[in-house]
Amino acid sequence: TVDIGSCPKLGNTCGKDCAKITDDYGIGHIPPFVPLAAVRNAYSSCGATNICSDWFNFNTNGCNIKKSVFDDLVYDQFGEGDEIKFPGPVIIDGEPSSTYFRLEYGGESPACDEGNCRGPHYCTEDVANEGNIWGDFCPYVHTGPNSGKYRHPHIALAALELWIANQCMPENCPAQWLDSPNGQEYAMDEETTTSITWSKMDDENDPMSQPAVPYAWPTDGSGIFPGFDNLYPSGKCTKSAPGQYVTEIAGLGPDCTV
Repeated sequence: TVDIGSCPKLGNTCGKDCAKITDDYGIGHIPPFVPLAAVRNAYSSCGATNICSDWFNFNTNGCNIKKSVFDDLVYDQFGEGDEIKFPGPVIIDGEPSSTYFRLEYGGESPACDEGNCRGPHYCTEDVANEGNIWGDFCPYVHTGPNSGKYRHPHIALAALELWIANQCMPENCPAQWLDSPNGQEYAMDEETTTSITWSKMDDENDPMSQPAVPYAWPTDGSGIFPGFDNLYPSGKCTKSAPGQYVTEIAGLGPDCTV
């Protein structure tokens, strides 16, 4: 089996907290707290930019900020030559970093003191010691003063983006994400869901369950965790996911169509 968490991200080739800019792909993979900070800081700066006309074009981008604007905001604040460099979204030397995200938890004490947690995901020691279990299969932190408070920064980014769009184009961009063009038909069926195929869990019906040891993938989908057959159309090993991706290789299993 493969330790998914050890797989590198294409384009993130200049070390930790650094993404390379290339002619082929532009800015490589950056975590969502970076554009979140860039948008937040630019919006709060009260500069000369006309945000509504410069950031949005409903005819071409709907309620989304134009990608070129995202790129410019990120580079203006975090660019150095052909690299994007950024600190983690945490407190550094007693002060919030420039990407600080208050609901980002890197592991709560004492539950994570043995190095068993993966970001905000709480893994028991036996799961962590297995070595090839992706931390995202472990439940979110549920101990300590911040129990239950973690929020993905990409959700915060989507919410901030739509909030600004609603200020600029209230007739086209409703304040509720699921009512907006961004959320239309989201997760209405297995073709549009963004769920992933889960590993086998200790208890297939407990949302706070830990991955089973020894590791087994995929789960059969008989409980609350989605299995392969729950998410993929019959006879296919991939599903359509429109968008711009930094990818070069796509692997298909036997007897699969795309």
